[in-house]
Amino acid sequence: MLGLDLFKQPDCRDYLAERIGHWRYFATGDRIPETVEHGRGHVQRLLEFTRQLLAAWGHTPDTPKLTDHQLLVLLSALWLHDIGHSGDRIVFDDIITSADGKTTYSVGEDLDQVRACHSLLSYQIIGEERDFLFADPPTGVDKEKFVESVRLAALFHRRKMNPTEQTSMVPNIVIAHGYTDGEVFNKTLFDSKAFSLVVALLRFIDGSDNQAERAGDPKFYEVLENALKRQIKALEIRAEEPGNKATSDIFNEQIRFKEAQQGHYEKHRLLKHVFFVRGVDDNLAPAYGKEQKSKTFVLEGYAVGNTAYGGYSDEDAARKILHEWVQEYLLVEDYLPFRFRVILIGKKGRQVLNTQLTKDEQKVDEKPPAWWTD
Repeated sequence: MLGLDLFKQPDCRDYLAERIGHWRYFATGDRIPETVEHGRGHVQRLLEFTRQLLAAWGHTPDTPKLTDHQLLVLLSALWLHDIGHSGDRIVFDDIITSADGKTTYSVGEDLDQVRACHSLLSYQIIGEERDFLFADPPTGVDKEKFVESVRLAALFHRRKMNPTEQTSMVPNIVIAHGYTDGEVFNKTLFDSKAFSLVVALLRFIDGSDNQAERAGDPKFYEVLENALKRQIKALEIRAEEPGNKATSDIFNEQIRFKEAQQGHYEKHRLLKHVFFVRGVDDNLAPAYGKEQKSKTFVLEGYAVGNTAYGGYSDEDAARKILHEWVQEYLLVEDYLPFRFRVILIGKKGRQVLNTQLTKDEQKVDEKPPAWWTD
C-alpha cells in the first residue's frame, strides 16, 4: 500500500518508512474544506495508482525502470505535493519570480489564491521546513539535492506548468523556467530526462484521482451545499452593510469562490473508482501517445461509472473523463514510456473512449474548461 516493497535496496525503503510516519500528519486535511479532499486519503489513492502503473510497466521486459532514487523522490512528492494548502506566503527566488519587483507574495485568507498557488506554497514550505520534514537521507544521497528534487517536483505537479518554458501564474508571478531547463534539474539528483520522468509521473498520477471517494459521501455533499448557500447569503448581507463598503470587494471575492464550489464535486461523483492495468492487446483500440520506440507499452485507465448517481449518464461521464484524463496524459506524454487509453465501465458496458475524442478535444487547453475547478 505504501509502495515500500518497490525499492530494490533497503536503505531507501527504511528511510521512507520512517519519514511516512512523520509526513502522514501533514496530510490530514485541507485549509479549504469546500473543495475535494487533498489529505491522507488522496495520498493513499495516489500510492495505489503508482503501484498499478509500475506493475504494468514491470511486465514490459528489457525496458529501463525507475531507479531507487527516482522512486524515493516520486513517493516523497506524492506525500508532500499538496502541503501548500496550509501555506500563506511565497518568497521569490530564482525559480518563482515577481514581475513587479516584490520580494514576497501573501495569499492571506483568500482561499481561491491558496488553491491557485498551492503548488508554489508547497515548494515554499518544503524549502523552509527542510530540516523538520527530512532526516538525513540514505548513504550516497545528497540531502540538499534530494530536498530540491522533492520541492521542485511539487512545484511542477499542476497541469498549467510548462515543461520547457516559463509559466505565468496569478498576476505578477512567473515560474522562470520549465522543469526540463538546466536551471531546474541541475538543482536535483537527476539529469533532465530522469527528472522529467519523475515530474511527469507525479502529474499524471495526481491527475487520475477523479472518483467519488474523493468527494465524500453524497449526504455530506448535501450538507456542505446547504452550508455554502447560507454562508453566501451571510456574505451578501455583510457586503451591503454600512461601513463595509471598503471591504465589499473582499466579500464579493469570497462569494464568488463559494458559489463555484457548489458544483465542484460533480465530476468526481460520476465515477465509483478508477484503476490502471497494462493493455493486454496493444491493437485492441487506438491509444493516445506518439508512435515511437520509447513508448514500450499501453497503459489502460479503467473508469467505473457511478450509475447510482442521479446526474450520471454514459455521455456525461465520457465527455468529462475524456477531457480530464487524456489531457493530463497529453501534457506530459513526451516524458512517459507508455501510450494511454481510457475505458469506461458504465450503463453501456465496456467502452473504449479514446476513439470518441475529437481533434479539438485532443488539443491541450491553456485555459481549463468551465467545469474544471480543481
